[in-house]
Amino acid sequence: SLLYADTTNSGDGAIDSGNAMKMCYGVDIVPGLVERSRSHHRILQDILQDNESFLQQSQANIELLLGDIHQPDSQLQKILDETTIAVCFATTWSAENAVGTSLQGRKLPKLSKALSHGLSSGCRVVIIDGKLDEEDDFQWMGDLKILCPDTAPYSV
Repeated sequence: SLLYADTTNSGDGAIDSGNAMKMCYGVDIVPGLVERSRSHHRILQDILQDNESFLQQSQANIELLLGDIHQPDSQLQKILDETTIAVCFATTWSAENAVGTSLQGRKLPKLSKALSHGLSSGCRVVIIDGKLDEEDDFQWMGDLKILCPDTAPYSV
């Protein structure tokens, strides 16, 4: 993952040599997906090592872990406590919950409960292909629909 955060005081998005995001964690419950992510990360690191660039200098440190958000161990809970933004790809979980084309039908009650108990107050959460429960103190901002033929019909 290449991550960029606006670190200028002006908020105009001008590129700065620093990166406000210092650490990035990828967590998955499926061992094969963790290993695949680590493989992609090694390839990315090799590419960036060969080309000293702004991307290499502004990339956050990345650690990819095997873990269960529903039953976090102490290491994962510490990460969750310090998380300021979480992005969850819920494609697999929500596909069977889909009703029509709106994400209104793609509710994720178990993930919603786990995140509401695990994340610190004020953490921002972005859910891809799903919707958290507003009863768990999440605020739904709306659908952003992007048609992606590579993942259809599971993800739109």
